[in-house]
Amino acid sequence: MPELTLTTTAGVLSGHLSWVARSLPTRPTIPVLAGVRLDFTETELRLTVTDYEVWATATMDCTASGTGSWLLPGRVLADLVARMPDHQMLTLTSDGAKVRLACGTASATLLTLPVQDYPHPPPAGEHVGTVEVTDLAGALTSVARACSTDLTLLMLTGIHLTLGPEGITAAATDRYRLSEAELAWQPTLGEDEDALTMLVPGTALALAARGLHGTVGLAVARAADGTPEQLTLTDQTRTLRLRLLEG
Repeated sequence: MPELTLTTTAGVLSGHLSWVARSLPTRPTIPVLAGVRLDFTETELRLTVTDYEVWATATMDCTASGTGSWLLPGRVLADLVARMPDHQMLTLTSDGAKVRLACGTASATLLTLPVQDYPHPPPAGEHVGTVEVTDLAGALTSVARACSTDLTLLMLTGIHLTLGPEGITAAATDRYRLSEAELAWQPTLGEDEDALTMLVPGTALALAARGLHGTVGLAVARAADGTPEQLTLTDQTRTLRLRLLEG
């Protein structure tokens, strides 16, 4: 396999890595889920992390000697890049089953994981509207405080969203308190369409919203019977796909 070299700014890569790494599973069911997938062309790099319930992807500019894909240990990579000089160029070079990192006087080598075993993200679904991230992040951060942390009652760990023609309503409860917020959005729902209701993983949604920027597009993937089963949030560089909770 020919050697591949990828170069990008360390600080920009570190910012995107720290965001996607929030979605790394604490105890991965299979070893490859502990990794972050790097897919790159000669001009663009895409990072992907998943635990099968949440998918986080980020894209950024790069300069590469070709097209390729690597799977590297996620938390180790994020920690290494965070320690490198922000404004210097970071070069990653393939070396068989290893990838070498070099940034100024700093360097490291990581063993790759089998990238062919890593899953691919599901389709985003139907675009249903847009919302300003400042409004979204504020509402979700406030509401998420009322989410339960008891995993034996999984539905109480979620945020209940209603996407209607008049606005978005977010609500959460741990049985002892209830928090609710309303915010404006720009829906693409038809006037004769019913509001969409869904139960979204609360912590993942609130944390991710704080890492998005500008105007966020919302998309909903539905099951065969029309029931929503996935919510996707997308800004210009980052995408979060969340499998909905039942209940």
